[in-house]
Parts: sequence; structure tokens; C-alpha cells
Amino acid sequence: MEAVALEEIQNCVVKLRSNPQRRKNQVYVGCGAGFGGDRPMAALKLLERVEELNYIVLECLAERTLADRYQVMLSGGKGFDPRVKEWLSVLLPLALDREVCIITNMGAKRNTGPCF
Repeated sequence: MEAVALEEIQNCVVKLRSNPQRRKNQVYVGCGAGFGGDRPMAALKLLERVEELNYIVLECLAERTLADRYQVMLSGGKGFDPRVKEWLSVLLPLALDREVCIITNMGAKRNTGPCF
């Protein structure tokens, strides 16, 4: 990764939208996962039951999980969470249907190729 000079960080400009408007008065955010071993069906229940939901957060990648994935990769296994596909196949159809945005840090990293 290329180093960024401190001057560039201090002098960065934030550009607002040309026509900023509030899209909603309330935003509903649900937590569908709290750790790497959580269950996709619990997140699906949240999607099914909360009709007002705008965002679902899947918090699945803590420091401990990164260390575990790295050890798995060193011992010849996959360095990423192979359940990403399982989670998305369960949640994505309903999330798309209800226009719910999925926010996640799931997956970890595999240096040698794609996750799927």
C-alpha cells in the first residue's frame, strides 16, 4: 500500500452532493450478526420481521477472527470465510426485494484468488 503524506490527509476536501436532500426522516438499522460464527437464519428472521428495515449490519470480522483466518491460511486452508456465499444466498433475495442494504466486514482475505 502506498504511503499518504500527512499534508494530503489534512487538506482533503469533502464534496457534498449537488442537491443535498434528506431522503428519510428515520433510518432503521438492524444487527444481523455479531461475530464470525453467527447464524444466517437469525439475520433472515430480522429481515422478515422488521418491514421498516433500511440497513442490516453483519459484524463478523474482529481481530481474533483475522488471526484465526491467518492461521488457517498458513496451515494450507482457505484464508477467507467460506460462509460468505451461504450468508448472501440466504439474505440477498429478500434484501433486494425489500431494498435493504447489507453492510458487512465478512470474509477476511485470500491472497491467492477469489473467495467463491
